[in-house]
Amino acid sequence: MKIWYENDDFWEIMAPKLFTEEHWKRAPEEVEKVIALLEIEPASHVLDLCCGPGRHSLELARRGFTVTAVDRTLNIYMKHKSKLSWIN
Repeated sequence: MKIWYENDDFWEIMAPKLFTEEHWKRAPEEVEKVIALLEIEPASHVLDLCCGPGRHSLELARRGFTVTAVDRTLNIYMKHKSKLSWIN
């Protein structure tokens, strides 16, 4: 039996439920706190490991950072993008 985070079926079912519109709306505030806490310089390169559907990665990119986002289940999130219609 696979560990839950290695189980693609888990992510297929849970992705739309775990990353709701409310989660996406909170991303700008969360990113602001991370930038301040880590004192990240403007236009820096940022590595977002285990990025999930990329809500923080997208916000960082909107702010001018160069972002490399990596998640083993990223293809699952992309498949569900239509269910996450508020992503732009």
